[in-house]
Amino acid sequence: MSDLDEDGFVGRAYLFDVEERFRQASMEYRTQQEFLLRFLHLQDKFNMLQLVVERIRNEIKFIRPLKMGTKRYFDFLIYLEAYFYFLISSLDILAKLTPRFYPELKGEAKRYFSHQKAFFIKHPEKDQEFARYLENNTKWFDTVIKHRRELTHNGALIIFPSSTKSFYFGTIRNEKGFIPNEEIEAFVVETYKGFCDFLVYYNSHFGVLTPNSNSNSKQ
Repeated sequence: MSDLDEDGFVGRAYLFDVEERFRQASMEYRTQQEFLLRFLHLQDKFNMLQLVVERIRNEIKFIRPLKMGTKRYFDFLIYLEAYFYFLISSLDILAKLTPRFYPELKGEAKRYFSHQKAFFIKHPEKDQEFARYLENNTKWFDTVIKHRRELTHNGALIIFPSSTKSFYFGTIRNEKGFIPNEEIEAFVVETYKGFCDFLVYYNSHFGVLTPNSNSNSKQ
């Protein structure tokens, strides 16, 4: 049985403790509501990401072989590209909340998760534990963002059906013009698990802190 078939693997991720901290924080009502609204957006993103993972799982389990150029083939492309979008979008929304826990940064921590990760790794003195986690436990994100950038700026997503009933995808051409490919099931298992593990860590790390009420809400 594959990891994607295991009951309970595709679960709903929550940030209960962090959200509660924002509810309790002594900040202007309008600012507090703005940030709580972001938690609602996050929940929507989590739900859509979960739905996309379910669709990919169902496609992998489908008995009939996948033929390039068919409606089913393009549906699969949509699901996989949506996976990139919702996963990174969720992290970027979360990144907008993070600076609230560091009043001394004053806008130094960037709005996008990729920039924020690089910032904390470069400046571990801002939060050594968080920086260490980002450096050692988010390699899965580097793989996701690499493919997402290729999809956005350079080329199209391609799925390679195989005779072994596995599915592979590629986005990047090497210097010889070939497209190195990754198995979709293994890719989704690893990156989605990494994403859920990060949410658990984020909730435990920031769930004990109180958001700052004086930093700029537009960060």
